[in-house]
Amino acid sequence: GLVMKLFYLSVRSWLLASVLLLIVSLFIIPAFAQASIMEGTYKLVSRTLPDGTVLYPPDVTGLFTMMNGYRTVNVTWKDAEGKILSISHGVSYKLTATEVSETNLFFIYPEGDKVIYDVSSQSGTSPITVEDGRIQLKFPLDDPAIVFEGNTQTATIEGAFVDVWEKVQ
Repeated sequence: GLVMKLFYLSVRSWLLASVLLLIVSLFIIPAFAQASIMEGTYKLVSRTLPDGTVLYPPDVTGLFTMMNGYRTVNVTWKDAEGKILSISHGVSYKLTATEVSETNLFFIYPEGDKVIYDVSSQSGTSPITVEDGRIQLKFPLDDPAIVFEGNTQTATIEGAFVDVWEKVQ
């Protein structure tokens, strides 16, 4: 009686603990590992245009920070006439092992001769692909496709540019 009940309870407890550990290892640990790779501050080191031209600071400059549930990106560049343009985007985000969700805080960008100030609370979710230490995604509220690998981030908008960012922190 009593010995069998104690044995049954200990086996049941062990099984429950094993299942919980499996859940943690499948979802929480990979999300933490991805966050540790992605999070930090990056500086823009170059932009390659579709014609092969490579721009470097000060012709294109930028900072990208992703930390503690907030992401900001600020980029300035010169247009064909030499006019300085810029974008500034701030979002809150949640990261899991398989996706990233974001909510807009602010987005300031040029459109023609105007500057657009978007303070809507638009939100979205997009998948994350992890393979061989590379994290690939498209942030749901931004255009570039992003690849994080080591201390480098590459942002690509087909037909517009390929930006290379280096982690500074």
